[in-house]
Amino acid sequence: FKFLTKENKHHQSLARFFARRGFAAFSIDYRQISDAPPAPEGYDNKKVRAAQYAAMMDAKAAVRWIRANSTTYGVDPDKVAAVGSSAGGSIAMGLALTDDRDFAVDSPHDPVFALNNPDQPAKVQAAAALWGNPSFYLDEVDANDAPLLFVHSTQDPNGDSPYAPVQRLYEALEAVGGTFEFYPLHLPGHTHWDVEIDGLDIRNLILRFLLIQLGL
Repeated sequence: FKFLTKENKHHQSLARFFARRGFAAFSIDYRQISDAPPAPEGYDNKKVRAAQYAAMMDAKAAVRWIRANSTTYGVDPDKVAAVGSSAGGSIAMGLALTDDRDFAVDSPHDPVFALNNPDQPAKVQAAAALWGNPSFYLDEVDANDAPLLFVHSTQDPNGDSPYAPVQRLYEALEAVGGTFEFYPLHLPGHTHWDVEIDGLDIRNLILRFLLIQLGL
């Protein structure tokens, strides 16, 4: 939640990969720490928490916008998925695990909410999270959550993306019988774009997951 934009080379490459395979792919921006966004009680104690809350709001607004404009872009509104890495991985997790009533308004209010297609649902039908932090959503896990693929290093040195909460997410999803694929990487480092899992690179691993979970 400190830097990177929708022009990030990995994200654009991933979007093009899916677009070539018939998906409508959108790369989004969201508010970050430097924007000093407002946040409700419980999220206003740290800058990164406020930014995380605002980013989730913005991501949900993007999902609603995509559904509102589904005809224009050839989107099936019943088959919307989220993919993200690092902070974006955390956002993808939140889109899968939280409900429409969560992250609904800024504090004390959001003056542009009426423009953000509130009549459209923000829930996705599947999500893939690469090295993201699920700490914000561990209390939200239930059996009705969208299918989730997540990849994370057991030796992640990034203080904002520790492995421990990812392990707890795995345990929580196991406990409720959630639908998920979890790939712990026994490698040092935060990002692992070049890793192979089940003989697949990251892009094709996500593609396989989405084709199955979206029934494509």
